[in-house]
Amino acid sequence: MKARSGIRDNRSRGAVHEFIGERAVPGSRLSVVSAYFTTFAYGHLRTTLDSVGQMRFLFGEPRFLSALAIATYLAGRLACVPEGDGALKLLVLDDLLLSLDHSHRRPVLDVITELFKGWQIVLLTHDRFWFELAREQLSGEPWKAIEIYEKLDADGLLRPVIWESQEDLVAETLKQAGRFLDDNHPAAAANYARTACELTLRRYCRRHNVQFGYTDDPQKIKLEALLQKGEAHANGSAGRKAAFEALKKYKKLILNPLSHNPTQPIVKADVAAAIQAVKNLVTACGKPTAQSPD
Repeated sequence: MKARSGIRDNRSRGAVHEFIGERAVPGSRLSVVSAYFTTFAYGHLRTTLDSVGQMRFLFGEPRFLSALAIATYLAGRLACVPEGDGALKLLVLDDLLLSLDHSHRRPVLDVITELFKGWQIVLLTHDRFWFELAREQLSGEPWKAIEIYEKLDADGLLRPVIWESQEDLVAETLKQAGRFLDDNHPAAAANYARTACELTLRRYCRRHNVQFGYTDDPQKIKLEALLQKGEAHANGSAGRKAAFEALKKYKKLILNPLSHNPTQPIVKADVAAAIQAVKNLVTACGKPTAQSPD
């Protein structure tokens, strides 16, 4: 005879959300002992949880406090939605997600865009990489990407400089590489060319489900690994294969950040050629069209 058990493991012993949904009646008191109860769980059980009389979180590991705090804050905002069609629904997150590792930031962005539809959402950050990651994931309407810098005016006072990014991130990064090259800063131009190259390869691998070694910090993904995986996938396309081959000659000397030794000059013409090679790769790896099928 099979013994009855109150354990739910989301596998052979039943689903936790079904157990809570059946037993968390209106006015009941619910205690959750888990470091993984997030906005995903709240979104799934929102109707049930909003009706309970009391809910307590019990946890034991400090490293999960940030995730728990974010989940609690977002759940609280959803529970206190302003009433009326003209009410301002505003959500401002100032570097809130920097306390999470990179592998958990993207899902939180998905949750925010799904559960806070119709809200005005403002994400603030000083972290350049996180800005670019969020901008890449949230590209297109209704999102806008705005950068704010400080600059000395004629009186020696600091003034804010506001720049709204209008173009695709890769195209804009390549334009910045060209501006640095025109201003005789080839090392800086090479760094921007590398960034554009990495963004292009990440897009390509993501769009075509090309798998490569996992890391919880995307900044640790090596350009060499992206090039190898992308090139292997592009073998069936002569144009893409040629673009990968042309880029490889610049990878070691120009697109390698460790090679930018200030005592070792970088030839401007080589950087210009590398930027053009990245542009060709962008074109070759671009989204398929009716005239250029995948």
